[in-house]
Amino acid sequence: MLCIIFSLTVLSVGAVPQWVSTYGGSSPYRLPEYLSGYGFSDLPQKTERLAAARDAALSQLSRQVRMRVTSLEDYTTEDDGKTSASRYVTNIQTASELSISGARFAVHAEGETVHVLAYIETESLYRQFIMLAEESRNRFDAAIAKADSALQDGRLPEARTHLVDAAAELTSMVESASVLGAIAAAVGPGSFSGESGISIDEFEALLLERKGVVDTFQPENLEQAITLLAEDLGSRLTMPAQVMPLLYQDGDFSSSFGSRTAHLLEERLQRTASISRTAGSARTAGSDRSTDSPDTAVIRGTYWVDARQVELLLTARSAARGTVLASVGTTIPLTALDPDSLRPANADAAFRDGQLLLDDRIVNGGLDVEVWTDRGRNEQTLVFTEGEELQFYFRVNQPAFLQLSYVLVTGETVLLEESFYIGIDRVNRVVALPYKFQVVPPYGVERLIVTAHAQLPPKPDVIPRMIAGQWYDVFHSPEAAVAATRGLARVRQETAASTVKVGEASLVITTMAGESR
Repeated sequence: MLCIIFSLTVLSVGAVPQWVSTYGGSSPYRLPEYLSGYGFSDLPQKTERLAAARDAALSQLSRQVRMRVTSLEDYTTEDDGKTSASRYVTNIQTASELSISGARFAVHAEGETVHVLAYIETESLYRQFIMLAEESRNRFDAAIAKADSALQDGRLPEARTHLVDAAAELTSMVESASVLGAIAAAVGPGSFSGESGISIDEFEALLLERKGVVDTFQPENLEQAITLLAEDLGSRLTMPAQVMPLLYQDGDFSSSFGSRTAHLLEERLQRTASISRTAGSARTAGSDRSTDSPDTAVIRGTYWVDARQVELLLTARSAARGTVLASVGTTIPLTALDPDSLRPANADAAFRDGQLLLDDRIVNGGLDVEVWTDRGRNEQTLVFTEGEELQFYFRVNQPAFLQLSYVLVTGETVLLEESFYIGIDRVNRVVALPYKFQVVPPYGVERLIVTAHAQLPPKPDVIPRMIAGQWYDVFHSPEAAVAATRGLARVRQETAASTVKVGEASLVITTMAGESR
């Protein structure tokens, strides 16, 4: 969840501003000085109408920051021997859970419709995250000092508690560094005076050194690891907890091990006195947000496999505020686990497809498109088991044609919809695909690719092919499914007068056999 606190509102009722007629495409608040987002609403009630338009504008502004962070990071992360290889995944998860203050609004009323443009100065945003990084650093130093004091007195349990606090602050520093890097890259080198002064390698090495002294106990199996993680998390959390399936290494997908580990940990946390109620995972049909209240600890994590052990790294956050509540981790001997459950069968292809889709990704093509399932979106780590049905939902900020492609476990990329149209009457509203899907073998990682076009999209370059007894139109590769859209985006960037608008979104879904839990 990306929370933006707003301030100034400017209302206009006269001539239609250009940013209204272009759905925010001709915003006067543009890079390098500003980031902006557009939204509108035609709800019957005036107060609800303005609030809905503001929310839509803020949502698009949020995604501008989120996509710039994810586009800046490499899809795969190399371990340099000093820092955790989970940094990439941490940044991906973090980008959807930032708290930004100081957003402003331009509002235009036109009959029964309200248009809103949310904008924020990039320098102000940059300074905010420098301040957040410095505050996290100060708390990190204080937690390390307390841990050192406890170690000197031989109070190992207390030292461990302080190191959990330090790990949470380190996660916050990594997040701030990622946002700062993304803003600086978007604005251009030398745009901001001063350096962020964040040395993640130094702080992480310091934390690992202290943990090496404290961590005298190492779990021998998954059950012991779950007990240890639950104890560490339970000592920091006082609210309901929901655990998402763990991601496999630096990928954006899970596995049967990642799903089972999350299930066992959530069950164990339910039995913790301070976390007596589990966060309900149920959502209103078509909604991309949980209905939990008043707050929930959402726990996400990754696991990393080497020749001797599996390392688990988890972070708990407040769903309402997006703040880091705890960061914990442990290891399990590889010999204590089923190796077939650790890695999806098509993991190599999934990594490769993810890299292809990340390269040249559209950050702002003038058209905003969102996609999720009845179980949430990628932030929820989507895992479905055999026989389960899933429904896709979409939302756009202006009329659009959606071209839907699906990457199967077998590697084929099939065309589901050539031009699924969402008209003006359904803009900024949840739109369901008029049919569902059911999970069947083979199992592994699959992807839905959504390319959005303000005009009728070009004819896709596909060939008919029989797959599992049914005819499909098949692309040559996942990259081919987005090639036309990204080509249009390049034309738009190179030709300022062009009115071509495009957008892009995707979902990663891990499927597995039902008995794996």
